[in-house]
Amino acid sequence: MSRVPVRELQVQRELQVQPHERRNNKTVLGAFTLLELLVVLAIMAGLLGLTVSLYRTDDDKQALLEVTQELKLVLQHRIDQSWLDGVTYGLQVKNDTVVLYQLQVRDGRWLSSDYFWQPQLEAVALQLLSASGTDTGQTIQDTSDNNAEPDTATTETDSEKEEQMDIVFMSSGEYTAFRIELSLSTEATGALKQKLILQGDGVNALQIIENE
Repeated sequence: MSRVPVRELQVQRELQVQPHERRNNKTVLGAFTLLELLVVLAIMAGLLGLTVSLYRTDDDKQALLEVTQELKLVLQHRIDQSWLDGVTYGLQVKNDTVVLYQLQVRDGRWLSSDYFWQPQLEAVALQLLSASGTDTGQTIQDTSDNNAEPDTATTETDSEKEEQMDIVFMSSGEYTAFRIELSLSTEATGALKQKLILQGDGVNALQIIENE
């Protein structure tokens, strides 16, 4: 009787392993541990949070840009309208609101036009950074008949009613050079996220630039 080599016996024994035993071996070798699954889930959660954060940043920037463009159209229209109508308009920027006034040439008074502009988003804030390179809120001087003697009976009343204009759109087409900052803050924390500046040089069309 011939002897079977030891190597062949091992091969025959491996071939005689039942199919279900092979499947169990593969299952054990290919399984993930709980720790590995937790690591994968943590990585996926981090990537998802980063994606959402980037999306919100782009969304906030677009929202602020739309508000700034709206204010730009409003002010540019008033600049053009003052030249076409031969009327001088004044603006006050306060409490996140732009209030429009009209100059009465006869007596040099600023009369409210009952028009004001506010951003549609409550999280957007307005700030007048500069106007003509001077401090904001300077008084617009009355240029009508400076040689006339003042009426002492109405001097006190006039001073009480005197308005201070931050920006002036003159009938000649020129206007006060200015810079208005629009910022968007988070509703939860109040931290500033985005900033844009609407500026005009006093002659050319208004421009929107990134905050420096």
